[in-house]
Parts: sequence; C-alpha cells; structure tokens
Amino acid sequence: MYIRVATQKDLAIIKSYEKIVQEESTVGYLKHYDDVPNIKASFGGNSYYFVAIHQGKLLGWILVGETVHPLFNEPTGIILELYILPANRGKGYGKRIMTHSLSFLKQRGYKTVQLNVFSGNPAYNLYKALGFTDVSTLMEKKLY
Repeated sequence: MYIRVATQKDLAIIKSYEKIVQEESTVGYLKHYDDVPNIKASFGGNSYYFVAIHQGKLLGWILVGETVHPLFNEPTGIILELYILPANRGKGYGKRIMTHSLSFLKQRGYKTVQLNVFSGNPAYNLYKALGFTDVSTLMEKKLY
C-alpha cells in the first residue's frame, strides 16, 4: 500500500461516496444530507485529499486541512474526513493513512491537530489509539 495526493480521477470517486461517507461518519445523525452545507468547500486551498492505494485500487482516503484554534487563535491542523471502503476495513489502512497525515501536518508546522467524531462512530477507537484526547462534548436538545 502507498499513500499519495488524490488525482482528479480519485476525487471523482470520492465525490460519488459523499452521501455514504456523511451518513456513516455521523452514525445516522444526518438524515437529510441535502440540507447540510458542504463543510469541505470552506477550506479551499488549505485542504488536501490523500488516498491509500494498493495494486492500483483505491482503499480509502483522508481529507486534511487547516483551521484556527478557537481558544488560542493559532493555525491548527484538522482532519475533516477519513473513509476506508468497507471491503478494506480492519486491515490497518485507516491507521496508516492517519499516521501519514499527522506527519504531513507536523511537517507543515502545526502544533495541534483536531477532528470531530460523532458518538458511536467506530473510528473513535482509532483516534484514541493514535493519541487524540477528548476536549469537549457537544450536546443537543430538540425543541420541537
């Protein structure tokens, strides 16, 4: 397996999975996908898709970008999306592409990296194993 920046062909495949990725990563929270703004569009030129490839086959991808740390007002790396295609899960590809991306962000000078993970998302365990810690809990109550 190797990891590289996504090509236009890769991006077309990634785009075709957009709805599935959002549904899975939010553990069913986003039921009306078309109503959700495209968060990735707001990161423009400061975001990169990396893809994991094996024997010419796309295994999965990650989207990394930059944000501003809300407490310290400094540039901070952010993981916006991690997706491993179902047939490739449980083989360590997620860990490898995350490790690659964390090294990339460190080389670019970021001191911290953040990500958001929905309650119940199995990727939470991977993030904890890679050293991510819980910083806050977003809570919600419907008022209708």
